[in-house]
Amino acid sequence: MYSKTKQSSFLRILAIMGVIAFMGCGAGVEGLEGDSVSESSVTPKELFNFGGGVTENPLLQSADWPSAGHDWAHTGHNPAETALSVETVGDVAEVWRHEFSPAPGVQVPVLSTAVIAGDVVYIADMGGFVHARSATDGTLLWTQLTSFSEPDPVFFSVFHAAPVVTDHDLFVGDSGSIIHKLDRDTGVTEWSTQVEAHPDSLIQGDLATVGPYVIFGVSSFENTTVNDLTMRGSIGALKKWNGELAWKTYTTSDQSLTDPRWGAGVAVWSSPAIDPLRGIYIGTGQYYNPGSENPDPESANDPDYSDSLLRLSWLNGDVRNNHQFTEGDIFGLEYPIGPDADLGTPPNLFPVHGHFGLPKPAVGVGDKTGHYYVMDRRNLNVLWSRKIVEGGVLGGFQATAAYADGIVYVAAHERIDGASINDSMPPDLDSRFIQTPEGTALIQKGSRTRIMALDADTGDVVWEKYVNGAISFAPLVVANGVLYHANANGHLHAMDAGNGDELFSTQIGGFPDGAGGYVFGNIITALSLSRGRVYVSSIPLVPGAPTGVLVYGLP
Repeated sequence: MYSKTKQSSFLRILAIMGVIAFMGCGAGVEGLEGDSVSESSVTPKELFNFGGGVTENPLLQSADWPSAGHDWAHTGHNPAETALSVETVGDVAEVWRHEFSPAPGVQVPVLSTAVIAGDVVYIADMGGFVHARSATDGTLLWTQLTSFSEPDPVFFSVFHAAPVVTDHDLFVGDSGSIIHKLDRDTGVTEWSTQVEAHPDSLIQGDLATVGPYVIFGVSSFENTTVNDLTMRGSIGALKKWNGELAWKTYTTSDQSLTDPRWGAGVAVWSSPAIDPLRGIYIGTGQYYNPGSENPDPESANDPDYSDSLLRLSWLNGDVRNNHQFTEGDIFGLEYPIGPDADLGTPPNLFPVHGHFGLPKPAVGVGDKTGHYYVMDRRNLNVLWSRKIVEGGVLGGFQATAAYADGIVYVAAHERIDGASINDSMPPDLDSRFIQTPEGTALIQKGSRTRIMALDADTGDVVWEKYVNGAISFAPLVVANGVLYHANANGHLHAMDAGNGDELFSTQIGGFPDGAGGYVFGNIITALSLSRGRVYVSSIPLVPGAPTGVLVYGLP
């Protein structure tokens, strides 16, 4: 007889082997991050979610979209999506929309990604509300005012980060660096934990869950001021069940010291990509001010983690590797010294194939210099890199790449003539430039986005195209042979993932400029895709434009 216990163990082994194969272990299988699992609560079922529920595990290929990047690996790829295809996507139309008015005449925009589990879509808006709606027809299931934090000073949003969904819960971080756990069925808050007390800190990057932990990064717009600069970026983990801090790793020196080795900043705008066998991969930003040339002994040996990709243990936050892309980058309103070459977009995890076709675990990431790098996930050595565009403070990579079936899809932007966007901006620019008329003209009419399909093994170009007119913030998403892209002037389109041919396009907000284009279209900030529905989050620039999330599907 083949007992249920033996069958369960056998399936568990198969599932682990499946994760290893997807993550691309290559010649050998490493231990779990090289560590033993000390937390008694970390069971294989929790880690890999063999139970078949809502999960960010890319191996289980659910049609859900439970987190901003779809899965731990930030592939932006929904392998279970079959309703929309190269043949059918040209027929999509708006099927419903999420719009929310907490008071007469007030409409609340949505900056973050809509996430989906089963027939329910969860939306966290710029005003601090979280909503649950039927994914089929948009019927409102519940609305809760979850956060009372003040909006950030640049985008004026309470929620930047998308929620992340688990079997029973919803986790979301806000502009006060508070992470909230909500009951999925009711939206009732079960706990709220502030992970950083600095008044200028916020959670902008999306959260992730792995094992018993919720993983977060802390950032700040402190560099848009001339205040005493003291903010420190960090990556940390909360325990899912009670919100207690499990660990926290800072990315720069203690700014309370008289002479810290490194300056304030090194914000974590990025979102974590997670390889459960090797750890967390996440990018960092620049310094806000210079450090000390004669540092206090307590920080004399602090490492330089600015403008870097970090690999950390998800068990305790120890930094295993870091790869720095730009050295000496100090940038802000008070210190506009460096190029502001953040790694603000989440990394992508995927396998590449080397000698004899053996898989190798790789991580890819773009930065604001306009380069996309692919590295060995085990040591962060560069395997290949490609310059996509001329970088800049508002240029380079602001949109997350996607991966499917051996192809990396990237979108990065520059000035419309191929120069750096910096050439059109004042040298003391801070991020508030985006709020000015000159900034709006630049991001909507004076730039272009280069979209490329690259062979993941070599970086060779499979196809490429330019989309003139606007920069791109929204991540690329891909499913069933269709690649979706949206820009900061309200243009949404779908392309054949095999050759870049356009299959569908529509304009959200704005009005014709008389020259065949649009002005003041919605700034599209996020895309997600599940069960024949494309969810588009955006910020309107003119009264009367759609406000919230537009949902497209087959009529």
